Amino acid sequence: MDSLLQPPALLLWDIDHTLVDCSRVTGRAYDRAFRRITGQPLGPVPGIAGATARHIAARALGRNEPRPADALVRRLLDAVDDEMDRLGESLAAEGHRMPGAARALTALAGSPGIRQTVLTGNTRRSAATKLRAFGLDQHLDLAIGAYGDEAEDRTALLPLARERARHSLGTDCPPARIVVVGDTPRDIAVGRAHGVRAVGVAGHAADARKLMAAGADAVLHGLADTEAVLLTVGGLLRQRSAERPDT
Repeated sequence: MDSLLQPPALLLWDIDHTLVDCSRVTGRAYDRAFRRITGQPLGPVPGIAGATARHIAARALGRNEPRPADALVRRLLDAVDDEMDRLGESLAAEGHRMPGAARALTALAGSPGIRQTVLTGNTRRSAATKLRAFGLDQHLDLAIGAYGDEAEDRTALLPLARERARHSLGTDCPPARIVVVGDTPRDIAVGRAHGVRAVGVAGHAADARKLMAAGADAVLHGLADTEAVLLTVGGLLRQRSAERPDT
């Protein structure tokens, strides 16, 4: 893959149900935080698969206040982070790495020119807490990631990661060198919004047909087949190089 990766390639991973599954603990953290801020149980918040933490917080608070103030949203997100820290030991006990996630990150880290980070609905603090709990932070440059407390709309996160990567690398990663990987149609929408490739990981939130219908350039049936992950990412970068050699 080395010949494909000039200029550098930026690989942006979703976290929940793409790299890890710790939904039970995450749910408890949100419920405890919501009770702390509002004095009420959280209850179900529908339609949030792939949503950012800021969007989820605003939706949850919106049941009491139709347009919750930014300061209140921030208070809830900080409380969620605090609860995630308190529940940190439960993450590995009650959750798990998605099969093949560690091998995929390690294999891609060995591909010259690829810089891996996250584009996640989690807040910055919660993202780091989850990845550390499962030993998945080694090959991810979290300093250049984009996080769910930075925007309500997930599509607004990619320019943040791209700019951070540019500062870190000293050169731009053009759209032809950027791949988003995630398990929901919202992950795919990020790619479509910014003209970058999007890889769907079928399973928890959406099956392969839904991800393809959302516009995924390729779909993986999980990450257990490391060779398939490498071939998929490499194939998309090769395809973009052939289509737009000047980008």
